[in-house]
Amino acid sequence: MKMSFYFLILASFFCLMICSCADDEVLDKKVLTKIGPPSDLIIESYFTDIQFNSTLCTDTMMLTTHCDFGDAARIFNASVRIRNVGTGALPTGTIEVQWNDLTTGGISFTTVSHGGLPPQASIVASRPYFVGPCDCVQNPSSDGNCFIHSYNAYVDPANLISESNEVNNGSEILDTCDGCGPCGEVPVNKEL
Repeated sequence: MKMSFYFLILASFFCLMICSCADDEVLDKKVLTKIGPPSDLIIESYFTDIQFNSTLCTDTMMLTTHCDFGDAARIFNASVRIRNVGTGALPTGTIEVQWNDLTTGGISFTTVSHGGLPPQASIVASRPYFVGPCDCVQNPSSDGNCFIHSYNAYVDPANLISESNEVNNGSEILDTCDGCGPCGEVPVNKEL
């Protein structure tokens, strides 16, 4: 009786080892099929729907959120074109974008859903900005001129998506003129 009990324990242990190894092999196969060639997300461009250029901030033409058209002209949409420059497809899911207002220190996040992103494919993510009220007559900058408002963005800021290069996820800095300097100058329509 004692011998059959030991035999039963030994057989159970052997069966457990075989099942455990089989599960590891299945798990390894699943991981290998999920990994595949790596994707690599970049922000190819950062752009806005600001409709005006002016020389209020600098001697050169610059995108301007102007005061002469009221607060409605102070609202704009910022967008980024995200491109997969990797050799592998990104499976269906979501991509998080971190939006940075470098002038005020503000940070916000948006998430864009996609049906998969093959190599060289792109997707656009957007968010609205309100630069602030047109109070430049009451509160001009100390030198009487506008200040430059700067923005940038990062795709997958928490590195939740496995990529071949995790350090190329930021955009270039986009500078705009806040339009709150010598008020009354009418902006020039932007060439589209």
